[in-house]
Amino acid sequence: MDVFVQADKVVGISAPTSHCFRPVGELPQPEEIAGLTEDDFAVAPSFTDVSLAETIYGFPTPQLLVAHGASRLGMLLPDRPRECLGAICTEKLSCQLWPDAPSYELDDLVTWRLLGGEQSPFAFGGPPRRASAKACATATLLIQFLASVPLRRLAFLSAVCTRPAIPPPLPRDELGWQFVPNDDLHFFAMQSAQATGLPRYVQARAQAEKNRRIGLGVWDLAFKPPILPE
Repeated sequence: MDVFVQADKVVGISAPTSHCFRPVGELPQPEEIAGLTEDDFAVAPSFTDVSLAETIYGFPTPQLLVAHGASRLGMLLPDRPRECLGAICTEKLSCQLWPDAPSYELDDLVTWRLLGGEQSPFAFGGPPRRASAKACATATLLIQFLASVPLRRLAFLSAVCTRPAIPPPLPRDELGWQFVPNDDLHFFAMQSAQATGLPRYVQARAQAEKNRRIGLGVWDLAFKPPILPE
């Protein structure tokens, strides 16, 4: 779904749409696949076999993609077109702007902020873990943030390297470390156990995974917020 913003005010919202497709990267842990199974992905078309790329990146090309856990989602999608300038992560924003939240899961935040009731501008219909319901909930959080924080600031805060909302994988969990987003991996590799209270193995294991990605050419060394046009 699209949220149209002018001068930090929401001026339009499109209806949500959803497609099942095979991701381009490693699959996340089962509990993060929105209620889908490996069999669902086995019969699903690839990103390029359906018009999904055109649906997401088509005209008008979005200036910003918005997702709850945007960096994790980005690992499952092909590279964004040049016209798309970056992403806003409602999970990362929630951690920074709502430090007293009892949980940073999307559904928990919607419930905590009382955003899913009759006052919500969206219909939270359908299975709660499927894409359309998640898109509606994420858009609701975005509108809440825009009520007090300018869009440029939201984009900047989404690019800041902060403590991940999920714990690091165990040392021998190869697939788990492969799925850690670059910004989370950067945090784990740069922070000592003394500073974070995390297990001592985390920093060295994160650095090893970072080195692997550098060798493959899939590591982005620049963590900079997008520069939105005036």
